[in-house]
Amino acid sequence: MSAGRDLVHDGQLDRILGCGRSVRSHDRVSVDRRVVERRYLLGRHHVVCEDEPFGVGEVDVDRSERFAAGQHTSLGVFERRHVCTVPSLGLPRQTGKVSAHQPFPADGYTASWEGWDTAHREVLTLTWDNEGWTASGHVDRHAVQYVIRLSPLWQVRQFLLFRDLDEPDLWLGTDGHGRWGEVNGAHRVDLDGGIDIALACTPFTHAIPIRRLQLDVGDRSSTVLLDVDVETLGVVTAGATYARLAADRYEVQRADAIDTVEVDEYGLPVDIADQFRRV
Repeated sequence: MSAGRDLVHDGQLDRILGCGRSVRSHDRVSVDRRVVERRYLLGRHHVVCEDEPFGVGEVDVDRSERFAAGQHTSLGVFERRHVCTVPSLGLPRQTGKVSAHQPFPADGYTASWEGWDTAHREVLTLTWDNEGWTASGHVDRHAVQYVIRLSPLWQVRQFLLFRDLDEPDLWLGTDGHGRWGEVNGAHRVDLDGGIDIALACTPFTHAIPIRRLQLDVGDRSSTVLLDVDVETLGVVTAGATYARLAADRYEVQRADAIDTVEVDEYGLPVDIADQFRRV
């Protein structure tokens, strides 16, 4: 893609964000500030779901409640068709390709980890709302909170990182076609091709490719990670290969390390040797 071209152009040269900022179209990812998703359930006609427009500074509530409640934006105005895996309501109800792991309960899920040295502590909350999953994790050692918005098929839509401010220190979104941008619409060409998110401070991000890839035992698949440094806010792309060794065990190979990840029935990490353990 050549410089000066929008990823999405809606006919406007300027776009006014909910927080009152105007962004020129040159070298931008168009920010629609809505989630528009087309899906099919049990053979019925498609359902189009939209959020109300949300400005970054419009809601004066606790940040974790605000973003975990699904009040988020979407970068790009693409409509994507999904064959959905819906959360369990007593009995699993699924259409299309069945996940290799059990669906999470519809009323959400909470998990906690500690570091191998017990100095690290994290609490993760996973909620289903507005036709997608919102993962919110609080990591004590680094004093950070991350929020990841996921599609029903565990494709990353947005990533937010909070440190010491009420507003996100880092806010990235994807158009669903491997192109990434910041909340102000700036196209991050250096991140193009990224699929999943990787944070060294949490084991949770392994669950994203594990659930998205749906590998059978003996299978392996490669992905491209957006590797986020929570200290510097630097983001780079990095390759990784996930291999399913057993029903509850994966091997993750990266350029600098090979890790064995033990998972539960949901595909959520339980233990990663010398790094994290579930508590």
